[in-house]
Amino acid sequence: MEKFRVTLTGKMPLLLHADNIEWADMLEAWKKDPNMRVRSRAGDDRTPAWRWIGSAYTDGKQLVIPSDNLMVAFREGGALVNTGKGKKTYKAQTQSGAMVVEPSWPILVGGKSIPYAPIKALMEEEDFNVHQQRANELGFVLSIKRAKIGFSKHIRVRPRIDTPWSISGTIQVWDDTLTEDVLRVVWTQAGLYKGLCDWRPGSKTPGQYGTFEAEIARIKG
Repeated sequence: MEKFRVTLTGKMPLLLHADNIEWADMLEAWKKDPNMRVRSRAGDDRTPAWRWIGSAYTDGKQLVIPSDNLMVAFREGGALVNTGKGKKTYKAQTQSGAMVVEPSWPILVGGKSIPYAPIKALMEEEDFNVHQQRANELGFVLSIKRAKIGFSKHIRVRPRIDTPWSISGTIQVWDDTLTEDVLRVVWTQAGLYKGLCDWRPGSKTPGQYGTFEAEIARIKG
């Protein structure tokens, strides 16, 4: 059994879009409150101003990329690399023969993590312009785009981490076929053709975001 340090450095921005069920339930309750409903415009994520916060991945202390997302990228990269035995790829091995050790990897911008406390504090701020300013101060931006939902166009707001961003963590490997060289190729393919987070090349609606370069280093001892 071996461990490897994996560092992913962004070639394109990360567009965060967490599937936060608890947040969605809270937002639904907020919208049903008659006193709050009048302050919300249907189809516009800028009202309430803090709606975007639920799209951020966080461990409660900082913005992160969860291990689930990393394992998806690992699997999709493995599916692009042939084992040399017929048409078989490393897709299965990435899920049964290795794992991301940490629950999540912190997102670093300029070598610094993005703290969650000042983001959470924006729950008390109703001015969306203040949200944009605070995001910029913390090292990211709020991406505002129209998205077609059925026959309507909605305004969507997502936290976007522009380059240079990086994440780093540990992978534990117990499948001998996942050598350091194979891991390097798998993660390189994942970075080029699949990416991380929303509107990435490997998503159902392919986009330009989330691609990265990968560095792999064996952890000795």
